Amino acid sequence: MKNTLFVLITRLIQILISLISIRIMTEFLPQKDMGLFYIFNSLYLLVSLGIINPVGQFINRETNNYYKNGKICSLLAKYSTFTLLISILYFISLFILSECKIVTYDLYFVLLVFIYVIVLSLNQIYIYTLNILNKKLLFSSLLLLTAVLSLLLSVLFVNFFHNFTEKLYLWLLGVCVSNIISVIIGFSILNYNFGGNEKIRIKFDKNEMKNIATFAIPISIATLFMWFSNTGYRFIVEHQQGLSYLGAFGVAFGISSQIMTVSESLCTQIFQPKLFKQIDSSDFSIINYNISMYIRELVSLYFLVAVFCSFFIKYIFIVLVDIKYIDYYKIGIFAIWFDFFRVLTNTFGVYFFSIRDTGKIKYSYIISSFVIVIGLYVTNEFNYDNNQLCIPLVILSSSIASFIVMFSLYVKSSKLSFDVFFVIKRLLFFIPTLTITAFYYNVDKLNVNTIVFIFFISLSFLISLFIAIKFIRGYQI
Repeated sequence: MKNTLFVLITRLIQILISLISIRIMTEFLPQKDMGLFYIFNSLYLLVSLGIINPVGQFINRETNNYYKNGKICSLLAKYSTFTLLISILYFISLFILSECKIVTYDLYFVLLVFIYVIVLSLNQIYIYTLNILNKKLLFSSLLLLTAVLSLLLSVLFVNFFHNFTEKLYLWLLGVCVSNIISVIIGFSILNYNFGGNEKIRIKFDKNEMKNIATFAIPISIATLFMWFSNTGYRFIVEHQQGLSYLGAFGVAFGISSQIMTVSESLCTQIFQPKLFKQIDSSDFSIINYNISMYIRELVSLYFLVAVFCSFFIKYIFIVLVDIKYIDYYKIGIFAIWFDFFRVLTNTFGVYFFSIRDTGKIKYSYIISSFVIVIGLYVTNEFNYDNNQLCIPLVILSSSIASFIVMFSLYVKSSKLSFDVFFVIKRLLFFIPTLTITAFYYNVDKLNVNTIVFIFFISLSFLISLFIAIKFIRGYQI
């Protein structure tokens, strides 16, 4: 119980830091720079999701087995080598494209992408390995350390060195340096606690490479389409509407992504270790029971967060972003539900991950990508007057389509149902809070009364969540 409370507190602090970062970033950087930031992030996620992350998922899936065999540090060393090689190839590719004028990125931008890919990929795998090996306190502490250092160093670099280079580059450099520090600490902890007398080997054997390829290639295909569905489309939006609109669009979707991603990370951190232990069972009834309970629990929690944020979205914008973005709060509603269906797709996809049938995952993201391409083409071709809201609607529709496909595949493959009434029963506890949020108070600026109202509504949400979980029992950790 103490460990869970510590995890919850550190995660809440991390959420606060992430949200403060958005506020400071939107104040420091012009709208066009915010647009360029989201282009940068899309480039990072292209190689991270499409190539590096699928191998990382294999690491997560096999961490306990490698640890039992005394090979955990060798596995991480191999992953680190693989990440470095892929990052170098990516850097060379972007540099050649820039030199050939196919893209307009300068050398500093490309170099930052290279560093960003390496350090964030390594930091994620080292930190999440600690969580899988049940070192929750160290896991939470390192996540918090990374978040604190990222904000502090980014603000420090922008304030003291803005005369030397672009503010955006300085901000990203602060994130890179903080992750480098966390990588060093993370690997040192893993080696000290789990390395033992292990002699680290970097060479892959053929059987190991075959296992990784069999597991990772289907995921890689799926995640490339997922990348396009979640962030890759930003290149099209930038081409159609320009960097300034992309900056505002990205801020709205960035806030939503922060909220839902942290919710997803917290839920998986709490519930996945038990799930991963249970899915190694040879009894399929135990596997199916744990997967269905895990999915039911997470869907209910994500739904409650999405509903609350939809009612609360204007206040979220007033607090979290600079005043120049307030008028875009309606995009935030589309963004919240886009991310809701995104995390639901990931959650139901865990079933195929658990039974090592990852090939089916790609279909939901392929459909989603087609919806985006067709939708953005139609909105641009017919030049609707309200394109600034049509584009978010297209993106939301793609996420819904992706979820429908994944849910259909889940039901067909698992023969399991989903308990909708469990979610509805939990939602009933939130009706008073949602009613007050929707009808009682309305403001357009941040002042003392607004802060007090936001505090009490947020507190009411957390109390309602605690009561709902207490009385409507779900997946027990």
